[in-house]
Amino acid sequence: MLTVDVDAWYTFGKPIKGEITVTAGNVQKVVTKFNGRLRKKIFTASETIQIFRKPYKVILKQSSKQFVPGHPYRCWLRFTDPFGGPPKNLPRQVTLNVSYEGNGKLPMIKELHLTPNGDGIVPLVLSIPEKATHAELIVRGEGIDEQFFLHSGPLHAPGFFQASLLTDKPAIGYPVSVQVQSSNALDFVVYQVVVQKRILQVKRIDASGDKTVTFNVEVTPEMIPTSKITVFSIREGNIMSDAVDVEVDQLRNSVVP
Repeated sequence: MLTVDVDAWYTFGKPIKGEITVTAGNVQKVVTKFNGRLRKKIFTASETIQIFRKPYKVILKQSSKQFVPGHPYRCWLRFTDPFGGPPKNLPRQVTLNVSYEGNGKLPMIKELHLTPNGDGIVPLVLSIPEKATHAELIVRGEGIDEQFFLHSGPLHAPGFFQASLLTDKPAIGYPVSVQVQSSNALDFVVYQVVVQKRILQVKRIDASGDKTVTFNVEVTPEMIPTSKITVFSIREGNIMSDAVDVEVDQLRNSVVP
């Protein structure tokens, strides 16, 4: 039950008599309107109260846009309040169901019980089957019922090249880990740190013929609040490239005497 109290006063303290109208439209918000009159003056005011059906907002943060069949895939569930900010209370436990679609019979994980950490984050490492093309994640518990979908990238297609961010909460003074996966053997990988179209860092990494390369980039104050790490390589005269976004919302605590 929602109780609405309206007080209307003139600047010198005299109350204003009038009528109020409370409208609850689609049960997602309540609009309160006041119409009053004092002598020959008419006073009107309104206030909107947002109503949320769920106590938490669940966000799926992906390490990359697509997963690679047969390879582990990192992602994170983030629990916030309905406005997207830190929740006052976190769910004690939620359940996660993961199912896969693709060619042949694929496994399904049922009732995986998860507990968010102090930041409201649940890190996940999904073991993607080799023949999976799509994945469905269902999160339930304590008023939560959310559904997310993932799809695969063509690892065996010519020229497949994908970068993934393996760090869930980038922070200044700490490195972020980036992984590059390719359908072709790589001789080298070049990465650039770009902030507002300005290149901060450039580095070449020898790959020695591997198809997977992982490297670290230290987060600097210039990368606040967002930056982009672009990676590229060259195969038979063709440029293969991808990029990941880095959102910095953590500061390293330090005391300087």
